[in-house]
Amino acid sequence: FPRLLFIHLFSNGLLFDASHLKQLRPGSDYVKKVTLSTDAASKDTYAKVRGDQWDLLIKNLRWTGKQRQAGRFETFIHNFVFRAANFRDIPQAVALAHETHADLIYFTGLKYLKHMKLKNYQDENIGDPLHPDHSEFMQLYSQIKDDPIVRFRLRAG
Repeated sequence: FPRLLFIHLFSNGLLFDASHLKQLRPGSDYVKKVTLSTDAASKDTYAKVRGDQWDLLIKNLRWTGKQRQAGRFETFIHNFVFRAANFRDIPQAVALAHETHADLIYFTGLKYLKHMKLKNYQDENIGDPLHPDHSEFMQLYSQIKDDPIVRFRLRAG
């Protein structure tokens, strides 16, 4: 790919570290933009929505942030899909993005996927004004909405 300028890598972050990037060379030299999905800001919430590898994720987020500070990456973004199981972590997720030197944190509403049961989706879709916890969600949103690294998008199901 002689005209390739850069790669924007989007990952869950669990394998995003120096040794794995080295294995992918020379292609990984083109990774300039990195988006890592967190979907949590605490070990307990991460266990509910992603699994039991929180400590590895944190290690890799910190490593990526240091690489961003050193100029290895042009852009470092956290991605957070909010839902009923994790929305209370939103303020801490912004703090974590700052701590790990992310340029941005994107919050996006849960999208309905074909494999989901509709009832499950309705229970998790905290962005729905009819959800019983929606007002609490909006209060948390109001706390972080003016932070310069925050990008927020409600996504209709």
